[in-house]
Amino acid sequence: MGKKFLAIILLTLTLTTTSSYANNICNNYHIVVNKDNRLSADYVPDNLVMPNVEFYSPGDHEKNYMEETAARALEQMFEGAKQDGITLVAVSGYRSYNRQEVLYGNALSQHGDHQMCVAHAGASEHQTGLVMDVVGTSGHLLTQSFGGTPEGIWVAENCHKYGFIVRYLEGKEHITGVIYEPWHLRYVGEELATYCYTNHLVMEELVYCCDEEKNNGIRGMEEELNMNIRDIINILQFNVVEQVNNGTLFNVFKL
Repeated sequence: MGKKFLAIILLTLTLTTTSSYANNICNNYHIVVNKDNRLSADYVPDNLVMPNVEFYSPGDHEKNYMEETAARALEQMFEGAKQDGITLVAVSGYRSYNRQEVLYGNALSQHGDHQMCVAHAGASEHQTGLVMDVVGTSGHLLTQSFGGTPEGIWVAENCHKYGFIVRYLEGKEHITGVIYEPWHLRYVGEELATYCYTNHLVMEELVYCCDEEKNNGIRGMEEELNMNIRDIINILQFNVVEQVNNGTLFNVFKL
């Protein structure tokens, strides 16, 4: 009886399924990049362009580039800020895998293995080209105090209108694994950005990324898949019981 119970438990565990936002992406701008969902070393966005905005380090530098749609949205956001009397400055956008390796190595040397400031190569959103670190003219360069400046407050309250989110929110460090970064803006499109802003969510807390119609389609596929897997489990469990009863199941392990 013990063998039969153990065999069924082991078989069931091998066929369990998981459902996570990272596996439910139906929009490339909603991609999740973190320590559990990494980009390959050779990943480079196809359409990198330099947005027409004010840069902290002007010139043809890698970090001054973004994916084209995100770049155009950044231009609109900077213009919107300007109309509200806010001046924003772009600091760091696209970052290659190799560059991230260098920065990560430097962070380890300075802060040790438990630092939460710089991501592993492949685990940085900067490699997607969908991120821009921004500051204002108040002298708070990529520090958490930026969040309390007029520019930081404006960004937090308005960036979603242009399709951006403050990716690493205060109080969500235990979820993202990254410190609060009020300067780190990630482009996801207006719909998802507004949803995250309204519900005070980070991307790791999301289950579905798109509109209700697409979500229902995903849910339907998941339900059908889970039903099929349950059917398979039931059939295999029955066969396991039969083989345990007649003593043939564990003979397999003697081969």
